[in-house]
Amino acid sequence: MVILQALLTLLTRSAGKLLNTAFGWATVMLFGRVSKDRQIYLSVIAFGSVLWIVALISLAAPGFGTFLLTFVTLPK
Repeated sequence: MVILQALLTLLTRSAGKLLNTAFGWATVMLFGRVSKDRQIYLSVIAFGSVLWIVALISLAAPGFGTFLLTFVTLPK
């Protein structure tokens, strides 16, 4: 069980670093160099814009939205 927790911790930290790098790179390309506090704020805004585009595509093509909803688990 401890090994599983260690693996999950490693995966989530790696995924967090990867996403931070990707959105950090995108914010530098859009806004230039900013302070660390502002970079996190701008990364959240960039992620929100990605969600907005996914929502618009889902409205235009309901099949795409349905496909994305298959990954959501429903509570029992």
